[in-house]
Amino acid sequence: MEVVSGWRVARDLDLPPFHLLSKPPAPDEDDTPRLAIFVQLLDGSGQRVAGADGLSVDPYTLRPGDAFYQRFVVDLAEVPPVSYRLTAGLYDPATGDRWPIEGGGDTVDLGEWAR
Repeated sequence: MEVVSGWRVARDLDLPPFHLLSKPPAPDEDDTPRLAIFVQLLDGSGQRVAGADGLSVDPYTLRPGDAFYQRFVVDLAEVPPVSYRLTAGLYDPATGDRWPIEGGGDTVDLGEWAR
């Protein structure tokens, strides 16, 4: 399944300081990305059955008003053919912490998806 989502930066991103790293980074340097987008298919009980994550832009270059598209390919090989909820959100891959969204919570419900 292919998921393409459009994103617009509403305000400055609260990212930790970024230190310039060598490529490849030295053995003791942490080059874990600090922002990623996730998409997930959830079953009727809210459990994740499939998903993907990543970010195809450098979050440190994003400014309010910027817009971009993010494309994901979600592997459905092990997913039974029933209805699911498709959700998306932002998180910090270094910590696993999800970013809160306006209106509360940490995910956006993108609607029902059926295989």
